[in-house]
Amino acid sequence: MAWDKKISKNLLLIIVAIIVATSLLIIGLVLILVHVKTVGTETTIDYTQCKDEYAPDYTCDVQVSKKRMPHCVCYTIITLSEPILGPVTVYYELPDYDQTRPEYVTSKDDEQLAGNLSSVISPNCGNNSYADTEGKKPIAPCGEIADSMFKDQYTLFYNGSIVPSFNTGLNGITEEDKKKYRNPPNGDLQAAFKDFEKPKSWEKKVTLLDPLDPNNNAFQNERFIAWMKTDMKRKPAFRINQTGIFEDGLFAGSYKFRVIYLPSNYITGPRIAVISSMHTVVNNGQLITGILLMLIVISSTSPNGAPFGEVELIANALVTISLIESKSLPGLSTEFDNIPWDGDSNAEGLLQREKENISIDVTAPGSDSEDDVIREGGSQVEPQPLTVGSAGSSSMITRRVDSARPVTSPTPGESDEERIMEAESGSQNEPAEEPTFRSKE
Repeated sequence: MAWDKKISKNLLLIIVAIIVATSLLIIGLVLILVHVKTVGTETTIDYTQCKDEYAPDYTCDVQVSKKRMPHCVCYTIITLSEPILGPVTVYYELPDYDQTRPEYVTSKDDEQLAGNLSSVISPNCGNNSYADTEGKKPIAPCGEIADSMFKDQYTLFYNGSIVPSFNTGLNGITEEDKKKYRNPPNGDLQAAFKDFEKPKSWEKKVTLLDPLDPNNNAFQNERFIAWMKTDMKRKPAFRINQTGIFEDGLFAGSYKFRVIYLPSNYITGPRIAVISSMHTVVNNGQLITGILLMLIVISSTSPNGAPFGEVELIANALVTISLIESKSLPGLSTEFDNIPWDGDSNAEGLLQREKENISIDVTAPGSDSEDDVIREGGSQVEPQPLTVGSAGSSSMITRRVDSARPVTSPTPGESDEERIMEAESGSQNEPAEEPTFRSKE
């Protein structure tokens, strides 16, 4: 039973330690993983029915749908109640336009988009392969995706001045994306595309998408690449140039958002612009806490690691509660466990002291040796005189108790003096250290 109780306590300690270590490990990992997060701030502008700047009685959607003019200009006033920290990007969304239709997704010529221009167009481009004009020139870029490209143009004003912006470095456009869209290698875009026509729904040729920046023109135009990515629902238009008073982004206040509203044979639903900022926030407190928890787990589970003091306390408390409920105490495994005894109180006391790891040395008083005292849990106890011989004289007996000597049960009715004398007579036959007697003055 004694060993079973010990095993149960150790097993419980191990289980609790594993649970605590696992919990700390999980918490530490979570804190480390989430200490860096992206925080977003955005303002949405639905300009679908914005009024014509030059004919306020009409909305731009009506103006362009009835083809009263090639395009419509409108604006809306937006108020930012709080700053939008940089980097800031202006996106557009077309909620009712589906770019995921199977026949739509494949309607392009990948070889052409990679810069390999040819008069032979991929059959994937279908009705958007050749122009309807005389000569039937091939279209570049061909296909329905390119033909339906959304081209509304935005400008942001603050206090009557244009907020500076960039058309490159747009969010969502990766280097891998750019590798799929390359201009012809000769470098002269006008010469390279002279034998090709613009898409049917476009107002100008592909070489005029960004004539001021050759690296962002034609097939390499980032806004064009974003449109060709049919899996991208929110597409970037431009990003704010963080310079001057806009070094930190857009501060709170009123802005004028101007739109050049272009007609489209494909877009009939809402047109939405989104001013958005996504920036990274680092929580160093969470990072440090997570690392500390990980270090605690590692050091505590290593061979030389310190035990979990809290875990041991919990385990001891649980074992104590279980023992109280069962009204039993754990036995101690010592060399005395198998010794028969008759219940004599003196023998019980000796056995109990030995079980509590009490080391007993009885020596003559006045000695400077470490063994000259009785040690009990680190405290020193003065040796007590034992009466030996005739009455009126007393001596101090010095003998090291040999724990290897068998301990016999006392005879019932035998006095303490008789037991001492019997021990004296028995020790004379052993080559052990002789007893020393000192007369008490």
